[in-house]
Amino acid sequence: MKNTGTLINVRLSVVLFKENNIHIAYCPAVDVYGYGENDSEARKSFEVSLAEFFRYGMEKNTLNSELAALGWTIKNGSAVSPPDITTLLSNNNDFKTIFNTKPFRKIDKGVAIPLFA
Repeated sequence: MKNTGTLINVRLSVVLFKENNIHIAYCPAVDVYGYGENDSEARKSFEVSLAEFFRYGMEKNTLNSELAALGWTIKNGSAVSPPDITTLLSNNNDFKTIFNTKPFRKIDKGVAIPLFA
């Protein structure tokens, strides 16, 4: 894949929950976590982790294959969409455990993903 400089905007669901007094922000669509002493710190940590996920994938030219492995739909490099919640619950045991056993809040995060040619 090659970056054309164009960005595609997608909406990612992020779940916020606590475990052992640690606040966690988790996005099952990219399997990325952030941690902190409160929600604000967890969200900031998540932002750093998410940026690193995309930076590394771009740098190593593995972003397309990584997103596909996570269940994303990628069409001709011009359209990408994350898996829906039902698919994530079926295929992601970490998310299924969080969903079924932890109190959580869901927020939506807009992300601009590089478009590839």
